[in-house]
Amino acid sequence: MKSSLHFICTLGVFAVSAALAAAESQAKPEQNRISGEKKIVVEPSRETPISHEADVVVIGAAEGGIGGIMAAVAAARRGAKTILIEQGGCIDPALPIGLLVIGTGEAGGLPSMREGLYRDLVKYVISAGESDFQPMTLEQILERETMIVRRQDVVTTAMLQMMKDAGVQMLFHTRFVSAVMESGRLTGIIVESPQGRHAIRGKVFVDSTGLGDVAAAAGAPMHREEPDMGLQSILAKVDPAKYEQWAMDNKPPLEATYRQWLEGIVGPFEKLEHPWNQWWPEMLGDRYSPAMVRKMKEASDNGELTLIRRRGARAVMAIPEGLKLLDDYARPRTYITGIDPLNLDDLNWAEVNSRLALMEFQRFLKKYVPGFEQCVMERMDDSIALRGGRYIKVAHNITEREVSRGARHPDAIFLFRKKPARQTYEMPYRALLPDQVEGLLVVGKASAGGAYLRTTHCTIFQGQAAGTAAALAVKEGLTPRKVDIARLQAALKADGVEIPYPATAKPPAAESR
Repeated sequence: MKSSLHFICTLGVFAVSAALAAAESQAKPEQNRISGEKKIVVEPSRETPISHEADVVVIGAAEGGIGGIMAAVAAARRGAKTILIEQGGCIDPALPIGLLVIGTGEAGGLPSMREGLYRDLVKYVISAGESDFQPMTLEQILERETMIVRRQDVVTTAMLQMMKDAGVQMLFHTRFVSAVMESGRLTGIIVESPQGRHAIRGKVFVDSTGLGDVAAAAGAPMHREEPDMGLQSILAKVDPAKYEQWAMDNKPPLEATYRQWLEGIVGPFEKLEHPWNQWWPEMLGDRYSPAMVRKMKEASDNGELTLIRRRGARAVMAIPEGLKLLDDYARPRTYITGIDPLNLDDLNWAEVNSRLALMEFQRFLKKYVPGFEQCVMERMDDSIALRGGRYIKVAHNITEREVSRGARHPDAIFLFRKKPARQTYEMPYRALLPDQVEGLLVVGKASAGGAYLRTTHCTIFQGQAAGTAAALAVKEGLTPRKVDIARLQAALKADGVEIPYPATAKPPAAESR
């Protein structure tokens, strides 16, 4: 009799070893075959060995951002045996590259760098090396509420050390394939790696894939979103002072002919969908200065700059969107609307054309614009898919209105405030719990709050809450949905997260491994 630690896959439905006898009765193994009429590949039943078991399994440390990493650290620090899988060969969370990367960048913004795992991450980064060109102390970074990352590998190495110290088992080169469900609960995942196809069994799972791949595979209902997307780049060897002086010396307002020129490319503004109908005139006249716009027209007329790229009737890509300057760096990016982030052809078109557009824009700047004569392309983001796609349906869906008005929730897991003048919003724990699937939490932009709370510092605290809840669920023999909110809030508070929690709740101390 073969080991009972196998999953059987029959017609896409996973069962445990009770079906082994039927599978073993086959005289010859079935082979994959192609059905020409239906244009499908028919897969036979198969046995998938379980390679790993854990209390908490986190899926994703790249496209889903930093939330999965923080979830793994939080769970492991509370004594849960924790595995993190990532399809790439290293940690490469979706940190926006270059200039302002991690932090609110403003006094009074929330969540604060002084809280929870956020503060710990800063300490690890400082210990790992210099992430910025100028070394800074912990207090200096906390004071300005921003960690500027110029050397991304320093930060990712710090995250590796953070997980290693917590006792997280990291499985790189491991790609999520499918979900194993038992009575509506996620109990395992099928993965593929260089060693083949295998399964990982767990008690609680955290989806940090970015598109909610695990939640969708498990059957959770999902919302779809067509986001405004874009690819960021970093230009080095820029002279901002020279550029700004040139812009100041050449700032007469643009003539009406420039609007006519631009409308000739993108169409009448009043007939365009948001944000094109309002945003383009202000962007070109404000973000780039009249002097820059004049140079853009000159280059466009000379066939050296393409402002708009189109795919079909809806998809539009603009270059450039934003030109943030700091020290000798600039950060231009593409701006894309009308793309289906779940359509492979759309994504490939956007990825390829974004890179071509950014290189063309770098050549334009170098040839036409003072201050950019020596500029070079230093890096581009790994993917445009940092926004939108799909996110889970939950008992309480977060809206932009409630975030801006500072809605309060009894199951708050962290506080969000963009500026001191705005209301403080309480992120609810419910936003991490997908409908119709037990044993799973979702963090990052695929959570219910992902559309409005997807920034790096917010995903840190989503991850800390998810990992803490997962560890509590394992310890108490519960699903994440059944975790006592007061205990979760008390645990987060004890670990440095500044949230209100019931005064009667006794904060459980983190367990060391």
